[in-house]
Amino acid sequence: MPVSSCIHAMLLRHCAPYAFLGANENAFRGESRPHSCFAFGIFAAQAYNSAFLTRWYTMKRALILLQLLLAWAGLHADEIDVTQPIRIKQLIPSDYAFKLGIDPSIPDNFVALSKGNRDDCASIVFWGPEGVLKAYFQDESSLSEPIIHVLFSFSTKQIQYGLLDEAGIRKALQQGENIKDLKLDFGHWGNYPYCAVSCLFEEKEISFLYVGTNFEGGTVLMLHLIKPANSSDEAYAKKFWQRFINETKELPEPLLFKAQGQELHPGYTLCDIFGRKVKVSAQRRKSDRLLQFVVFPEDGSVSFEYKNALVCAMGAQWHHGEPLLKIEGAYIVDQGWIHLSMTTSVLIEEVESFTPVNIFADNIFIKEMKGQSSMIRDVRR
Repeated sequence: MPVSSCIHAMLLRHCAPYAFLGANENAFRGESRPHSCFAFGIFAAQAYNSAFLTRWYTMKRALILLQLLLAWAGLHADEIDVTQPIRIKQLIPSDYAFKLGIDPSIPDNFVALSKGNRDDCASIVFWGPEGVLKAYFQDESSLSEPIIHVLFSFSTKQIQYGLLDEAGIRKALQQGENIKDLKLDFGHWGNYPYCAVSCLFEEKEISFLYVGTNFEGGTVLMLHLIKPANSSDEAYAKKFWQRFINETKELPEPLLFKAQGQELHPGYTLCDIFGRKVKVSAQRRKSDRLLQFVVFPEDGSVSFEYKNALVCAMGAQWHHGEPLLKIEGAYIVDQGWIHLSMTTSVLIEEVESFTPVNIFADNIFIKEMKGQSSMIRDVRR
């Protein structure tokens, strides 16, 4: 039974007797007789007080246990190591703007390789054992186990965050030529929507997934199951694919932020900008509530264009309610070759004094602000 259900049952068991105590008082009064009223009243009061105290102490212990369980749950969430490598970042090349925050249920020996075919603009990467993929690239008939081909889907888009164009997908596939026995299954990995498709296409059984990336513009990926030609491997391929669909899940919040390019720590965030690293810090001085934030690119290929900043509270469950700085602006890579507009989130660190900043490069950005979003000034001026 889940912890929450256990707690609910426990509290219900200890709270319920109080309702019956009230009913028993009425019963005592209704059944009492004049010659025994005083003695019976004393007995009833003693019994009531004894029962009340017993249940009061039991209830108190239950509430203490509840507090400990909730504190443990919060501590457990904060114990997630945000520095750990995330597998999906190793499976999707960093030079793509979209970020997929999932933990894919695939074997440990799966890696990501590309055919390097520049003419296929839809193809992104293949997932599978390295040796199997390299052999497959040379001779597709050599495939000995199922692999996954990750592509862009240009035929469908997300209509909003967390939602695919279900009606559009149904209509397009139902009207497709040479498609038979079509089956669609819509679902979610956390906030990431997917549609599992299986059908006969030109008398061949195929299976693939549409997966929404929740990226602006509605980018949707197609994950295509490629099976060995040998029919004896069909059962394993189906089991592999079903496990991938059923057991893939969204990453927990701090790792989800990291997968989306922002690794949050108290006082600073490490941003992944197309493979370049940028550290963004935020400190608030206790004495006068002055806030200072600094953008540190790791090299001269990245600069930052500031637009706006706002202090708010963390809305996620991880570090929920803690002060958060949202910095709106653009990261400029390779002298404008890449222009990435984004909002960077930083958990604000309360300090006695600011950490000294050595401004040794022109692309280091530093600002100070007081209040929510006003009185912002460039400290280098």
